[in-house]
Amino acid sequence: MFTLYLGSSFSERLNRKVVRSCLDVIVTATAMVMAGTGNLELLRRLRKLHHRLAPDISYGNHMATQMSLGLLFLGGGEYTLSTSNKAIAALFCAFYPQFPDTVGDNRSHLQAFRHLWVLAVDARCLVTRDVENNDLCAVPITVTIYTDAKQDSINQSHESILDIDMTTPCLLPEFHLIKKIKSQTPRYWPVCLDFEINKKHFESLQVTGNVLFVKRRIGHLTYFQVW
Repeated sequence: MFTLYLGSSFSERLNRKVVRSCLDVIVTATAMVMAGTGNLELLRRLRKLHHRLAPDISYGNHMATQMSLGLLFLGGGEYTLSTSNKAIAALFCAFYPQFPDTVGDNRSHLQAFRHLWVLAVDARCLVTRDVENNDLCAVPITVTIYTDAKQDSINQSHESILDIDMTTPCLLPEFHLIKKIKSQTPRYWPVCLDFEINKKHFESLQVTGNVLFVKRRIGHLTYFQVW
């Protein structure tokens, strides 16, 4: 963290303002990367910035911190940001790095554009529920993704894939990258959603609101009980 002191000369005050502006850009960019994850390390740093009180702390400095906190816990951890062309354009308008000095400062950027981040929000939180009692449960899964996929490409051929191990509830990669989602654990019966072979698997996941139903094997405890 930076420790900045009030300067006496114009050059010192200017340098301090530039450093604060750079810090605002860094925290907002980091929050975009960690959007929806609720990362504790980043939260600790944002809390320090949130409690800054000094004559030279502007309204825009607090705005950058508050927007970063909102991104970090986007939708209570159920949403994250998309990387589509429309989403990138909306994020550029919303997080334009020239933050205002006062509440009514619209000289460099119209503050109403700050709300356009909502156009980039994407619901990608996968939740597993026990099919018997509809209770939430934690299940280890393997997500196979294409590493060479492009969102706007049509009839693209995929050659490179990557397996990512996760535990639900979790934020999935973008759906156009996912080849299949597989649950293979000794405590639950295996489930496999193969988006490449059967498109209805993806449609069913969308209908249920990204909820994957699993069935626990007889004689096994849930992972919550084991942990």
